[in-house]
Amino acid sequence: MRGLLALGQNVLPRAPEIHIDVRVLAFAFLLSLATVSCSALFRSARIARQPTDSLKEGDRGTGRRGMRLRSALVVAEVAIGVVLMAVAGLLIRTMMDWNR
Repeated sequence: MRGLLALGQNVLPRAPEIHIDVRVLAFAFLLSLATVSCSALFRSARIARQPTDSLKEGDRGTGRRGMRLRSALVVAEVAIGVVLMAVAGLLIRTMMDWNR
């Protein structure tokens, strides 16, 4: 936090007032916990409905539908990663330009 504040201290008018809010941090943690829990419950409910099909599916690999979904998720993950890297690069570049 101190490093980020040192970079933007000349540009941000109220830089000393910036701090990490514990409530926001707790909310983000609880939201991520809820997301993981919902994901696990969805998967376990699917397995509970048809346990033998899930076991067979794990043995021979996923079907065509599962492969399509997995491929789409990988493509989405890579696309989001590229966008995040570009945004991070632009943010760093902007911060460096402000300090000149």
